[in-house]
Amino acid sequence: MHLPANASRGIRRRGRHRSPRSKRKRVVMGVVIGPFALVLLFGAITSIPSSPANTEPPPPTLPTPQPSVTSRPAPEPVELPPGGTFFDDDNSVHEPQIEAIAAEGITTGCSSEHHDLYCPTTGVTRGQMAAFLVRAMKLPRTSPSPFTDTDGIFERDIAALAEEGITTGCGPETFCPEDEVTRGEMAAFLVRALDLPPSEEDPFVDARGVFRDDIAALAAAGITTGCGSDTYCPRDSVTREEMASFLSRAFQLPPNDPPERPTLRAAFTGDTLIHSQLYRRAAAHGDDSERDYDFRPMFDDVADLISEADLALCHLEVPLSPSSTDLSGYPLFNAPGELASDLADVGYEGCSVASNHSIDQGVDGLVDTIDLMEEAGLGHTGTYRTEEEADTITTYEVSGATVAHLSSTYGLNGLVLPDGEEWRVDMLDVDEIFSRAEQAREDGADLVVASVHCCVEYQTIPPDVQREPFQELLESDDIDLVVGHHAHVVQPIDKIGNEYLIYGLGNFLSAQRTSPRADGVIVNVDFAQRGDRWVARGVEYIPTMVENNSWDIEVATGSSRSRTIDAIETYDPNGVKLGP
Repeated sequence: MHLPANASRGIRRRGRHRSPRSKRKRVVMGVVIGPFALVLLFGAITSIPSSPANTEPPPPTLPTPQPSVTSRPAPEPVELPPGGTFFDDDNSVHEPQIEAIAAEGITTGCSSEHHDLYCPTTGVTRGQMAAFLVRAMKLPRTSPSPFTDTDGIFERDIAALAEEGITTGCGPETFCPEDEVTRGEMAAFLVRALDLPPSEEDPFVDARGVFRDDIAALAAAGITTGCGSDTYCPRDSVTREEMASFLSRAFQLPPNDPPERPTLRAAFTGDTLIHSQLYRRAAAHGDDSERDYDFRPMFDDVADLISEADLALCHLEVPLSPSSTDLSGYPLFNAPGELASDLADVGYEGCSVASNHSIDQGVDGLVDTIDLMEEAGLGHTGTYRTEEEADTITTYEVSGATVAHLSSTYGLNGLVLPDGEEWRVDMLDVDEIFSRAEQAREDGADLVVASVHCCVEYQTIPPDVQREPFQELLESDDIDLVVGHHAHVVQPIDKIGNEYLIYGLGNFLSAQRTSPRADGVIVNVDFAQRGDRWVARGVEYIPTMVENNSWDIEVATGSSRSRTIDAIETYDPNGVKLGP
């Protein structure tokens, strides 16, 4: 149920939501943009602690192994799902080798909860090393283990290695399964597993001690090239991505290059809040273009940044007037109707519309606004002309990916919708947003974006009343991205798990000229297809500002740019970078 208008300032919550992601294909209220697709889950080894950065480079070509390395024929490359098996190995130079050992069944990932994660830069434990080798050698898992400390998930793998004489443990009766494997230990494991012959060569200046002969044999077989021109780094831990390359070379696995990943860039901007100064300026621009009002020149400096995105979504915070004669600014806004077509000309595909100003001009103004947006070819969500429209999820088809867009607001500035017509505006009801997101998935959405107009103005750091519902929404399996509006200042971006939370985009176009209210930001979220689902790969942001005299939106410089950078990076989220 929608939150009644007279209770609109309350935010209803419920516990963590976990709903299935059905993929029935029934596209609703679509706005077609172009020709994309879907992402699959795979099993896990275990979660792992972090470890040193990658040092072992992948081979430029697969080396010719010594005859004693293996007696079985090299397998043929396996066809991979779109984008590959894992979505966190995109930037790894070892990706073809990671995909090769996945295709061979040597790895099933690193997390029992997120089966498409490989955790390429984390270390390999001795227990995991045992599992890798048992799978690569196709050894039967045996029991009991001869060690007293191996009663965990890898007990039978460790027992199999001991039976083959590949390990004697880390002590008289112990194996130390949770310890990370060093590069020296890894050499010994592989030399014994492959029965490699000794080598008279001594290629590394730091390969001394107990593992010297194993390292030399591994180098002679072409399985390692070291960590530098003449060094091996025997005491360093082996990362999972390095291990993939070692195993690929050792067992002659051809690299598996995944098919080219379908990608999608979605751009989001902040509040479009048309004060009287702005529509007077648009009237002056209209004199030059022979129109009553022309907002397009105000976007000249940023229009290319918006139009370059595959999907650009604005936040329209004001009603639009079809006659453009009964205009008003704060507190009851009514902007020229020309704004709708101008937003489309700039490059937007649609806008979220639910805000505290949605019914500044009553129900008639709400209906007029949607009519004007549709005439301009803009998608819209959050306010509705009919109950049927309110029950329909707005979606965009972007190169084959179906993106659903939801919009809600914390309140209506004390204005009240007619009795029985509360459905006309989506209120910030967490349960209702969950329900609509689940409906979007059932209707075939590959991505669901929730735009939320809330909660406290002019605070750069989001208060608890904002953070709690925003984070709760992102916990849903059905919501991929939460985008905030209303604060009128730029707020941080955060990353929770593998999803991003954009707390507040500031003002994109308004006459709030004092710092930091003149600051805004364009946020580009890059998604990629992995298997049968789409995932966020990273975020790029471009600080903007509204020039005080011309009211033009410009790429920010000076103190405005610095303020936005500081605000966005407050939580130092991984994968968020400053754009050009």
